[in-house]
Amino acid sequence: MEHKGYRFVDPATATITISRDARFVELGNGTSSVDFPVHIDQDESGETELQPLEKEFNDGETDDDTNDLYFDAPEDETARGDDVRRSKRANKGVNPQHLEDYVVGIAACAVQEPLSYRDTVKSKEWRDAMEEELGSHKRNGTWELVPLPEGRKVSSTAEQCLYVKEENGNKVFLLVYVDDMLLAASTVLEVKKIINNLCKEFELTDLGEVRHFLGLEVLHEEECYKIRLKSYIEQLIVKNGMGEAKVSRSPMDAGFLKVEVKCEKLNDPTKYRSLVGGLLYVSVIARPDIAVSTSILGRRFSDPNEADWTAAKRVLRYLKATKDYCLRLGGLTDEGLVGYSDADWAGDPASRRSTLGAAFYYHGGLISWASRRQQCVTLSSMEAEYVALSEACQETIWLRQLLFDFGEPLEAPAILKEDNQGCLAFVKTERTNRRSKHISTKEKFI
Repeated sequence: MEHKGYRFVDPATATITISRDARFVELGNGTSSVDFPVHIDQDESGETELQPLEKEFNDGETDDDTNDLYFDAPEDETARGDDVRRSKRANKGVNPQHLEDYVVGIAACAVQEPLSYRDTVKSKEWRDAMEEELGSHKRNGTWELVPLPEGRKVSSTAEQCLYVKEENGNKVFLLVYVDDMLLAASTVLEVKKIINNLCKEFELTDLGEVRHFLGLEVLHEEECYKIRLKSYIEQLIVKNGMGEAKVSRSPMDAGFLKVEVKCEKLNDPTKYRSLVGGLLYVSVIARPDIAVSTSILGRRFSDPNEADWTAAKRVLRYLKATKDYCLRLGGLTDEGLVGYSDADWAGDPASRRSTLGAAFYYHGGLISWASRRQQCVTLSSMEAEYVALSEACQETIWLRQLLFDFGEPLEAPAILKEDNQGCLAFVKTERTNRRSKHISTKEKFI
């Protein structure tokens, strides 16, 4: 007999209650309040039998990086089937007759953009989207269609533009990328005023307070904004077939550069370049915690091997575990611009060049970060730190000018922090000795 209601199982009494009046309470840890999973089986006689479900684990990953660290399940989540009666039915595990024509399982689907114009025109949805986009540009007079000059090829570039306006103490910022716009102003009334003026000249759709912009998810709290790329990371995971992969605690093995592994070159390096390109986008936009890893992987673009491919997938498995991480912008402190500079020494075994790292905070929010290999070979840790500090000073000047253009001039000096005592002592002195006379004029910029 079929019932239009929910079936509730009480494992303690092995009874079933059918009701349409239900309220579901989700626990904070995402688990069920039932001690063990229960399967409801109803045979032909109408009798109901309660059975424990057997857990099946499928890692879905065949990498050789067995030394990685993974998240382990809590001890209290281990199977408890020893104390529960097992079913002895002959048809256990066999799909019911009405499901024989189906393949039962879980599937993940990601809508991927076409890679060429030929692939695009094959889809009616994409053709309709192109026609709608072209129609919008024609109505708004964005450009004029002209014949292609002889011997010339079609090229396309998309430049982002930021417009700043200040009137009667009200600041307005308008960010434009192709046909997407982001508007910020001092007051809500000023925002509505600008939108009304733009609607008189262009066809616009007001989507309200920003939640998504160019794949970026924007979260608004009382004192600050947070950004993340959760949806983009999920698409990247599915695209590379890592939906069932184990998660990793760290983006890269600390000894990845120190250990020389002889392995085969990738037959198709395009998949590596595609993945690392996606990871670079994530690291530049909202995930400074993978900046070092993506910088190292980016050095292998021309000739990647299997070890590089495994390392790239490990970064993706780390993102899978931390896809909910957000980058907080401001709202924590009244401090102005504060920067941090650091460097290793001869960390790249192939070139013996050092890697610099820099991070800049404005009012407690991280606004700029970098991790890249230095252009020269330094002869000491002091020199490596000095070169990194020089580039951090250049970034500080640029950020001060950027804030000035935004109408937020810094009254107090920016603070730049460095932890190498030899470097700090060398900055304070104005003389050059035999140990430092080789340092180029570029680094003397400090």
